[in-house]
Amino acid sequence: MATHNHVFSFSGDIIKNEAVGLFIVAQMSSFPKHFSYNDMATISKLSEMKIKLPVTSDNTPDFEYMDKYISDIMQKSEKSLQILSNI
Repeated sequence: MATHNHVFSFSGDIIKNEAVGLFIVAQMSSFPKHFSYNDMATISKLSEMKIKLPVTSDNTPDFEYMDKYISDIMQKSEKSLQILSNI
């Protein structure tokens, strides 16, 4: 039984769709290596961590780029699976 589990989520309209969510989660994939049982990931520690996101010319997150990037990868992956299933 785990007694120290917490679930953190983005609020508002930060995550525009599934592809953008996957892009952001991928950028956060290194976070677990920074924490351990003795040094748990708290909201205050996570708030201080930074991730790199593509930005538009007005320095706001480029959600369109993130969506297209992940969608392209998913399409390529689906095509590869189709090819492999035909072998």
